[in-house]
Amino acid sequence: MLGESFRRQLLMDGLFGSLAFVATHADLINRTELIRNLGLPKTATKEECAKKRNAYTKARIKADFRAGLEEMASRAGEEVSNMRGYYLPVFTVASFVCNLSQPNRC
Repeated sequence: MLGESFRRQLLMDGLFGSLAFVATHADLINRTELIRNLGLPKTATKEECAKKRNAYTKARIKADFRAGLEEMASRAGEEVSNMRGYYLPVFTVASFVCNLSQPNRC
């Protein structure tokens, strides 16, 4: 997700812990597609689909971040256990407010 030179610079500058991701357009939801892609029950509501998709997105970004740290540590000959202190805040945000209890307004 992050380019190698960008990751290397962050690691060399000790700035990996200063990074945060903001995933936008969290309000753009295709219920049918999310049910299929995330293996949700066909009865899942739009709100349930949004929550699951956001949780999946956050987990995936964090996993990719961790994999990048491990790759850079390995190349630098460092112990991966030394990278445990890094935390990546991930925020999912909507570009407009949608009241999911009133689906005709979304």
